[in-house]
Amino acid sequence: MAAKQDFHANGKLLLTGEYAVLDGAEVLAIPTQLGQSLSVELHDSESRKIEWKSFNHDGSIWFDALFDADFNILFTNKTRVAEKLKELLLTACAMNPDFLQETAFYEVIMHLEFDREWGLGSSSTLVSLVSQWAGINSYDLLQKTFGGSGYDVACATANSPILYQLVDGKPKVTSIDFNPEFKDQLHFYYLGNKQYSDQEVKRYRDLEFDRNGLIQQVSRITQEVLKCSDFDAFQTLMEEHETLLSQILQMPTAKSKWFPEYKGAVKSLGAWGGDFVMLIGEPLEGSISFQQMLIC
Repeated sequence: MAAKQDFHANGKLLLTGEYAVLDGAEVLAIPTQLGQSLSVELHDSESRKIEWKSFNHDGSIWFDALFDADFNILFTNKTRVAEKLKELLLTACAMNPDFLQETAFYEVIMHLEFDREWGLGSSSTLVSLVSQWAGINSYDLLQKTFGGSGYDVACATANSPILYQLVDGKPKVTSIDFNPEFKDQLHFYYLGNKQYSDQEVKRYRDLEFDRNGLIQQVSRITQEVLKCSDFDAFQTLMEEHETLLSQILQMPTAKSKWFPEYKGAVKSLGAWGGDFVMLIGEPLEGSISFQQMLIC
C-alpha cells in the first residue's frame, strides 16, 4: 500500500549582509512566500529504487532520474544534477542510516513555485526538503554538500524574518518582526542574470580587505535597519550598505550600472551582478511588491 509524505521549504532574500554573512556579520534575511515542495510516495518493492522528478513553476519537468539501491544512476536527463543529488542522498543516509528502506520504491516529486533562474533558493530549498524527509540537521547536510553560510536553509523553515549570524561557525537564528510602515515603497526587481553563488563566494574570498571592519559596519547597519521607522533614514542606510560593498567588491553599485535615472535607492540582494535588487521608492514595470514577495 502506498504511503505519502509532503514537505515544503521557503525561498529566501538577504536584505542586509550579502557576502559579509560568510564572515560572521549579523544580517537580516526574509523567507519568501514562494518556495519548493517535495512529495514522497512509497510503494512495496523487492529492492529499493528512487524515481525523482523535478518540475518548474510552470509545470514543465526539468529534471528526471532513477537510482537503484546503491544510488547508481540508472537513467537521467541531467547527469551533473543527478550526481549532486546522489551525493546529497548518500550524505543524508550516512547521517541517518534509517532514512531509507531497503525494499521500497520511492516516487519523489518536486515542484518549484518560483522561476528557477530567480536565485530565491532552488538549492537551499532542496537541502531543507531532503533534511526534513530524512529527519536530519539541515545545516550539517548543507556543510557536507553545497556549503555556504546557511542563512538560506534557516529561511527555508522560518515563519517570519530572521536575524542570522555565524558565531564560531555555528548558526545563530533569531525570529524578528520586520514589517515597516513604508513597505509599500519597497519593491523587488529581477535583473535577468542568474548568478552562481559558488563562483561569487570564491571571488569574495580571494579579496584582501579589513574583514573585521566590514563585519562591524554591516552588523551596525542591520541593527539600525531594525529600529528604523523613517523611510528616508532607511533609504540612507541602504545606500550606505551599497556603497560599502561596492568598495569592498570593487564593483559598481546596481543603481549606477542599471538604474542611473531611478529617483530612489537601489539595494543589491545576494550575489552582485544578477538576481534581485530592492527598489526603495517607486515601483518599475515588472517589479514585485514587498507584500507579494516576503513572509512577514
